[in-house]
Amino acid sequence: MHATAGIDIGYSLTNFSFPSPPKRRSSGITATATKSSRKYINTPGFSIPNPIEEARAAAVALCDTVENFISTYIDLREFPPSQDPKIQLADNFAPVGEFPPTPCRRVTGSIPRCLRGGAYIRNGSNPLHPPPAGYNYFDGHGMLHSVKFGDEEDQAPVYCARFTQNNRFVQEQAAGKPLFPYTLGTMSSYAGLARFGLFVMRTALGLINILGGMGTSNAGMAYFDRRILAMSEDDMPYAVSITPAGDLITMGRYSFNKRLFLPMCAHPKIDPISGELFAVSFNPVINPHLRYFWASPNGRKSPDFDVWLPDPCLFHDFAITENYAILPENQLVMKFQDVLLKNKLVIDGDTAKVPRFGVIPRIPTVGSSGIRWIDVPDWTSFHYINAWEEGTDKIVVLSSSITPVEHFFDDFAGLSNRLHEIHLDLRSGRSWKQHVCSAGLDFGQINQKFLGRKNRYVYMCYYGPWPKISGLAKVDLDAPRLPRPCIVASRRFKRGQFCGEPFFVANGKEEDDGYVLSYVHDEESGVSELLVMDAKSPTLEIVASIELPARVPYGFHGIFINADQIANQNHATL
Repeated sequence: MHATAGIDIGYSLTNFSFPSPPKRRSSGITATATKSSRKYINTPGFSIPNPIEEARAAAVALCDTVENFISTYIDLREFPPSQDPKIQLADNFAPVGEFPPTPCRRVTGSIPRCLRGGAYIRNGSNPLHPPPAGYNYFDGHGMLHSVKFGDEEDQAPVYCARFTQNNRFVQEQAAGKPLFPYTLGTMSSYAGLARFGLFVMRTALGLINILGGMGTSNAGMAYFDRRILAMSEDDMPYAVSITPAGDLITMGRYSFNKRLFLPMCAHPKIDPISGELFAVSFNPVINPHLRYFWASPNGRKSPDFDVWLPDPCLFHDFAITENYAILPENQLVMKFQDVLLKNKLVIDGDTAKVPRFGVIPRIPTVGSSGIRWIDVPDWTSFHYINAWEEGTDKIVVLSSSITPVEHFFDDFAGLSNRLHEIHLDLRSGRSWKQHVCSAGLDFGQINQKFLGRKNRYVYMCYYGPWPKISGLAKVDLDAPRLPRPCIVASRRFKRGQFCGEPFFVANGKEEDDGYVLSYVHDEESGVSELLVMDAKSPTLEIVASIELPARVPYGFHGIFINADQIANQNHATL
């Protein structure tokens, strides 16, 4: 591991410091100052205090006093593991600083031709400042880690890490501390309410601008309308541009030409044939909690199709087929009253609720009530890998279940993930589940040419210990099922080595002709690498290994952008 200023490879919070904040870079977003400052109106011979700046300084001081009071007398919680920063930011979950474009000098093997000139970019959670109280792994600012491959075989790949400079990040960077609440880390108990009250107070006093968004942009990735998009379901997408030198620049908030007004889910679907985008916007406070929409390849957005729910539930992903969209209503319910009445998290697993899937035409008639709900008992999932139609009356959805849902946010180590096919009978309104594999698998990826169509192969992660990923597996849906014959290729990493979500890059006509990309980190040596693996190999043979000049923390979802897409990017600032 190369020693680098601003990055520490020590992992526990007791032996490492948060990296120095990056220098301010233009992102088209204006920060609202929250640090105390005193400016004067200068005239010849004397200075007059600026009353606006004086009032702002007084408001900042008042809020700081309230925050100190909360920390000293109110927020004295002993946090469970799911909110304890010492656990949530331990090992390779610890944050890193930004890293400018830097050549990777140690490459083993040969970079496949189909990757040349392209870039692999992965999103993840990376808090800029130490948490003031509780913290959950999903709460951090979005940071993108990219490897841009050279155009020629002898050109070294270039690694870069940058924060997505969204509205929340820019304001907290300017303030030098967290200003917005952590939904999962602090929004529980009366102390969490007190911190939320402080956030409301700062907003009311004009110290925080929430109109530009409150999200983290730390989860999903997509390439649409000639733009790279970074997403999380608590905000609109943010457009990011990758330069010829491999740097990442935030271009602004992507709103489909100002026709999107609410946060969008982290996993929009882009049809591989038509190029259309399908997505859902989410409002946890006001019904309709979901608004489904689609957009043409050049970003022209449709009107919203309203989906009314009895209670808001956490909405992260959904599925499409050639003719339908499938919207899951799961058991992770948002109950704001529980924070006050039951001293609990705002999001909780409700085992009494019967999950269901809403099926609508992929391009529905806006204003109609043409949604078909089908109960899917005892089912909750974060990720929907694919879906397809069988005949005219049946839909198959491919996904990994999460159990037990009631402990999703308080006992990560006890969670179990199992791959299933969920069969929906549109004629009878019935559903049934078929267990595909007994191994603990999630974060499934397919050849995107088969999105919405029947696919055969899935590339997935072995969990263990959750939420770390100890290996990768290739599942053949046409092979015999339980217990594990359907796993036709796998790669388990040695003790202390963990990887991230795989991403499949196609390189031929056959479905599994291509390469699997994934970041891997060795917790003993401190070395992070990008592995390029042969998707057809029964061992997912490593054809190229790129040692990175900086530590890459464990993260979420990634994408490969090919050379043509990079060349045709829309670099206009939003």
